[in-house]
This record gives sequence, structure tokens and C-alpha cells, in this order.
Amino acid sequence: MQKDGAMLKCPHRAREAVASVWRAVRSAPRSVLYPALGSLLYLATTMALLFALGIPDSVDGKAFFLVVAYSGVVVFAIVGHLLGGSFDEARQLSMTDNGSPSTWRALDHATSGR
Repeated sequence: MQKDGAMLKCPHRAREAVASVWRAVRSAPRSVLYPALGSLLYLATTMALLFALGIPDSVDGKAFFLVVAYSGVVVFAIVGHLLGGSFDEARQLSMTDNGSPSTWRALDHATSGR
């Protein structure tokens, strides 16, 4: 039989592992994260549809289902990469713009048409 102290250490380690994974996910570039999450979401919905409708009986039905599943994953990955890349670019631009007077002069020069 385990002591009460040993039982409390397991949730603590699990919590630390989840926190570590969450930090890794949050620090990942969005151009990588969005395609992965979009593909995972599409595969989950495809699997739910497969379970709801059942496995097709014919070979053509199975091939069609696989083609739709894989093409959807590719589309979600491409769209996720594009959206994530634009988010990463906007985030990078917001971090480099510190609002210093030299930045203001550069913006004034660019907008005045000189």
C-alpha cells in the first residue's frame, strides 16, 4: 500500500509535464502550430464522420473517403501555414517597433513622400 505522500507526488509530476508541454506549444511559431492543429482538427472530424456513417462497403467508397481525408488535411495545413506565417510576421513587426523617436522620423519620412 502506498503512503499518502507518494500519491500526492504523481499529480505534481503530471502537472509539471503538462506545464512543460504547454510552454512548448505556446513558444512554437504559429506557422508551425496552426497547420498541425488544423490538420489534427480535420482528422478528428473526418474520423467522427467515419464513425457516424460507417466504413464504406465498396473499394471506390473507401478510396473516395481517403482522398477527401488527405486532401482536407493538406488544405488545412496550407491555410494554417499561411495564417500562422502572417501572424508570426505581424508579431515580429510589433516586437521590433519600440516607438522610439528614430522610428517616428522614419515613419514621417516614409509617409511624407520624400
